[in-house]
Formats: sequence, C-alpha cells, structure tokens
Amino acid sequence: MCNFAPDFLREDVDGWRVLEGQVRRQDEEDFIAARHRKISQPERECSIASDVFEEDCLENGVDKPPPTAEEVLFRQFATNLHRIDKDVERCDRNLIFFSNKENLESLRRVMVTYVRRNLDDGYIQGMCDILAPLLVVFEDEALTLECFTMLMDRLRENFPQRSGMDLCLMNLRSLIQVVDPQIFSMLTSTSDFTHLYFSYRWFLLDFKRELSYDCIFRVWETIWAATRTFSPHFPLFFALAMVTNYRDVIIANNMDFTDMIKFFNGQSTSTF
Repeated sequence: MCNFAPDFLREDVDGWRVLEGQVRRQDEEDFIAARHRKISQPERECSIASDVFEEDCLENGVDKPPPTAEEVLFRQFATNLHRIDKDVERCDRNLIFFSNKENLESLRRVMVTYVRRNLDDGYIQGMCDILAPLLVVFEDEALTLECFTMLMDRLRENFPQRSGMDLCLMNLRSLIQVVDPQIFSMLTSTSDFTHLYFSYRWFLLDFKRELSYDCIFRVWETIWAATRTFSPHFPLFFALAMVTNYRDVIIANNMDFTDMIKFFNGQSTSTF
C-alpha cells in the first residue's frame, strides 16, 4: 500500500485542486454579480465590469434557467469547502502539531479529498475531530486518508440522516436498564432522558472529545479491535462504563437533562 498510495493520493489532490479553483472563481463571480445588481444604473454604467454581468432575470420577470449539472456540482462542493475550512481552523488548535500551518493544510487536503470522493454524503461537522488524531499518528496524508475512509464506513451510520445514532441511544438505554435499574429509574423519570441525548457526541465522534490525546489512541485501538473480535456494539459498553462511573454523583445531585449535558461536557478530556 505504501508504495502506490502517494501516487494514488496525488491524482486525487490534483483533481480536487482543479475543482476547488473553479469553485472559488465561481464564488467570486457570484459575489461580484450580487454586488453589481445592488448598484444603481448610472453607477453600474460607469463600472468597468458593466459588460460582464447581466441583470437578474427574476427582476425582469423572466424565470432563470435551471442550473446545469456542473453548476450544481460546483455549489455542492463550495458548500462543503466552506464547512471544512471553518472546522479545520478550529480543530485541536491547543496541540503543538496543529500550530504548524503545514499540518493544518495537510488536515484540510485529506478532508477535502475524502469529501470529493464522497460528495453525496458531504462534510458533516465533527469529521475533522475524527480525522485529526489519525494524521497526528501517521503524519502521512495517503495513509491517513485510507484509514479515515475505513473508519467512516462504521461511523457514518451515526451521522445525521442515518439510523445508527437512534439505535445507539436506544441500546444504551436498554443496557442501563439491565445493568443499573436504580440509575435507569432516575434517568427516565424525566421524559427528556428517553433517548439519553447527553451521550450523542460519544457515538458521533467515537468518544474523541471525552478523552485526552494520550487516552484516545489507546481507547480507539481497544474499540476497533473489540468491534471485530468481541462485539460490533462494543462502543455501547464503553458508554455504559462512562455513565456508571459517575452514577453516585448523578444520583446524589439528582441531575436533570440539562445538568447531565453540562456535567459530561465539563468532564470532557479532563478525568475520563
């Protein structure tokens, strides 16, 4: 794999760079056109760009032609680029590794390449959280991309518009009911706890934000190995452990829905 992965990645990188350039040019043209339509007629006639953009067809009572397949693709890709850029800029910036702009650019390249391959799914907020630790470990864009792709084969089922998350929350609820009836009774006494939404982020990001980088590598290796050798639902047992570990605190403070979310968010990367 290592022998051919760089060439394989280079083809993808060259492809998305061409597409990205076209998208950014189109964005610039659309922005200028929008500004141009807001300028008065005398000012517009004085503009050196007056012969570049046409009046908005809708203003003249004429329907715009439907976008071409290429235009739809550009807009779809542009939307994903904006989301990726925003998340890359704020992803794990407390790490020395990502204080290096070259590493941030590597993160962005891998993410954009993945999204270009999977444009129908597109970019979902949180993907950079999953990708970043892989890049830190491998420090190789091609290997990181391929490992991330395989990881997403499992995790994408927990992203919005998929059924995996509802199943995870329902199964965690059932596990708590069997293992710890007392805490289950307390949790379900409030209707908000029916689906245990305080654990949403755990399953979405494979517990990445709940653990420090020192821990996440060991936990991920354990989860990934266990899903193949023990049970494909092993993350549920890790989530159960996170709840039962703090059962006394939860019960003693009679935590409601908001309290639980604040509590577990506050524990993030600190004591788990």
